[in-house]
Amino acid sequence: MPDPPASPAPASSVPDPDGAKAPWVAVASVVLGVVGVLTSFVILPGAICGIAALVLAHRAAEKTGPDAGRPGRGLAITGRVLGIAALVFCAVTSVFVLIKVLSVPRDREHSKLQQYTYLRGTHAGMIVFANTNKEHMPGLDSKGHVLADSEWTGFSGDGDTIQARYWILFDGDFIVPDYAIAPRETDPLVTEYDPGFGEIAAPVRWDATVSHYSFAMLSIDGEPGSAPDADYRAEEWAYSYNSQAVVMSDRNLGTDATAGVQSNYATKPGEFRGSVLWNDGHVTFEETHILETRYGSGPVYVDADGEPTDNLFLPQGDDDAYLIHRGD
Repeated sequence: MPDPPASPAPASSVPDPDGAKAPWVAVASVVLGVVGVLTSFVILPGAICGIAALVLAHRAAEKTGPDAGRPGRGLAITGRVLGIAALVFCAVTSVFVLIKVLSVPRDREHSKLQQYTYLRGTHAGMIVFANTNKEHMPGLDSKGHVLADSEWTGFSGDGDTIQARYWILFDGDFIVPDYAIAPRETDPLVTEYDPGFGEIAAPVRWDATVSHYSFAMLSIDGEPGSAPDADYRAEEWAYSYNSQAVVMSDRNLGTDATAGVQSNYATKPGEFRGSVLWNDGHVTFEETHILETRYGSGPVYVDADGEPTDNLFLPQGDDDAYLIHRGD
């Protein structure tokens, strides 16, 4: 009599050709999940690893089945959790980056408006001073003569230097020291004002330059005790309200007044983008340092074709702007 057919083996004992591979897929999902979480701040690598971890975790779960006790089941669940975490972290990082990108133009506009406030405030302080000095702004005496280096200038230089003019404004509380530093200042040494009274006072370096300040002022070169050298230009260092005369601007950060011009708002040498204060108190944002201007009763600075010719940092004559930018 033939033997009865053997009963089929239980499903759990049937060899699974892919079963041995399941734990390795699960391990790979965990590894990729960890890498995804760690690189989520870079966004793209983190997202790729997170997605890969989810795919492998799903594959591992299919192979291990619902039995929590089977090898690799716990790793598959861990890989899935890490993959989801990596994608969540990537999403959060993306939101922060997007907010930062969208806020940059607003921050720049805010700093520009704040800078306008500083320049207008400085001009208002100079006008208040002029009301007590027979209409002459800081650096000149009541007769319109350049002040000598003395207690009147805080021993910081003659009245035609920018540090002396700022010292007079600060010492008399005509403006606050913050007005000397632009919101977008890039020089770490331009941090605060300290008059020093002729002594070296950290962190301000008392040398012959205007590197302590973010702004340039109209040049009024001259000998102490005498009127400034410039004919028409000097007329504007007074209570004139001339809407065509520049009295302050962002300083030149470059190496010279032509090809090396640069400002806090510019990134390329030879490029000037910055704030300009006119003597009637209004401020403009200019894309060039060559403007159309007029000083006192002098000519309008344009060429034969009507193009602007006044280089703010280069004395083309005795009556153009020539703002101080290197302590000259």
